[in-house]
Amino acid sequence: MMKGFLDHRVVKATIFYVCMMCLLASIAASILSIWEVFDSVTLHRCLSTLEVIFFGSLFFLGLNLCFGSLTQSVKTQESAESPFGDRMKRAEDLLGNP
Repeated sequence: MMKGFLDHRVVKATIFYVCMMCLLASIAASILSIWEVFDSVTLHRCLSTLEVIFFGSLFFLGLNLCFGSLTQSVKTQESAESPFGDRMKRAEDLLGNP
C-alpha cells in the first residue's frame, strides 16, 4: 500500500477532483471560444492557468508520495536519538500521525 506524508487517500481524491475540474473547465472554455463568446487571448490565458493547476496538482501528488516513502525509510533506518529522527517524531506527534 502506498503511503504519503499526508493521508494518501485524501490527497488522491482531492487531486482527482481538481484534475477533473480543470479538464471540464478547459473543455467548457474551448467550446465557448468556438462559439466566439470570448477571444483567443482569453482562451489561451484560461487554458494556461488550468494547465498549471493540473500539473501542479500531479506534482504535489508525486511529492507527497516521495516524502511519505522518505519518512518511512527514515523511521526504519534512523534511531529516535538522532536529531532528524527526533524531529520526525515531534512532527508526527503534532500532526497526529500514528
